[in-house]
Amino acid sequence: MSDADMDNVRFAADVGDWFAYTEFQGGPLVARKDLTVRLSYEITEQGNDYGEDVQRISGVYSPRIGESSSYLTREVKWQIVPKVNADVKGRGLGVSAPWSSVNNCTGSYGTVSGGERLVEKIIDYADSIGMDFCRAMAKSLIIGGKINIGEQSFRLRADGSFIPIETERQKEERCDVLRRRIKNIGEMRKNLS
Repeated sequence: MSDADMDNVRFAADVGDWFAYTEFQGGPLVARKDLTVRLSYEITEQGNDYGEDVQRISGVYSPRIGESSSYLTREVKWQIVPKVNADVKGRGLGVSAPWSSVNNCTGSYGTVSGGERLVEKIIDYADSIGMDFCRAMAKSLIIGGKINIGEQSFRLRADGSFIPIETERQKEERCDVLRRRIKNIGEMRKNLS
């Protein structure tokens, strides 16, 4: 962020410390115009079908500093596009496009399912990083479970690799570090006043 006060507000929000966040914003009774950090909006004139101006949140800024403190948080612009024709989507696959949003066909074609391929992929990945995995462990990860290897727990990423889960102790240690940092910044602010 472009200002230490703005950065303090962000840290307090990241940690989830409502008291520190409120204090860094200027206190519980601060006027809205005097907040340390406010939302900034992008206004599209006549942006809808009725010719009305459309406001969209684009980021945050500090009213004290002005436009130079603007920090964009919404960098991706989404666009509504028409649905692709269902006939075109199903063409060339050997099956018709479904009439409903779900395909009610329960028959199997005797091919290896995507789930079985994923099980094999997980087992291969585990072998490549030196872990000994069985099919049951891989299936547990696929359905959203976690596995424990030594002191560390893991979940499955979308790409089939493992992501370590932060333990409660690790989470507490991280929060303690951030709380100490916020406390130190608050004390520094008091000393400057």
